[in-house]
Amino acid sequence: MSVSYTRNTRKGREFELPSDALAAHETPPLRGTSETEKNTTVAVVKYNLRPRHLPIFGDLKSNVDLVLRVEAEAETRSSGIGEREVIPISDTGRLSVQLSGTYQFSGKFRGQGVVRMENNHNALTEKTRKLRELRMAGTMFLP
Repeated sequence: MSVSYTRNTRKGREFELPSDALAAHETPPLRGTSETEKNTTVAVVKYNLRPRHLPIFGDLKSNVDLVLRVEAEAETRSSGIGEREVIPISDTGRLSVQLSGTYQFSGKFRGQGVVRMENNHNALTEKTRKLRELRMAGTMFLP
């Protein structure tokens, strides 16, 4: 199992282009400011299921590699014009849960599957975009 936490912050300031009226030591007028803060937490659990008898699937012939990934992310972007206070222009959160597995049916055929659920929430508009994914694939090796 591995867990990671990342925090990124960025602050930016934009100034007007200097004019001939400004002295060399004067700072040009402030055009605007921006701030971004992003926090990401990721937890990954890996498990190797060895060959055995399972009630639904019967006897397994090879290992099943399972990976569970949970990711939570929050991002806030703020902006201000001139000397005004910065106000949030974007406040989003994302929660993603993914379970994936790979299985080798024989020496010539492998399969994998993914189940993913993700919610993207925009706190300013109070809307949530939901993503659901079920994917199964197989690879056949020819001699």
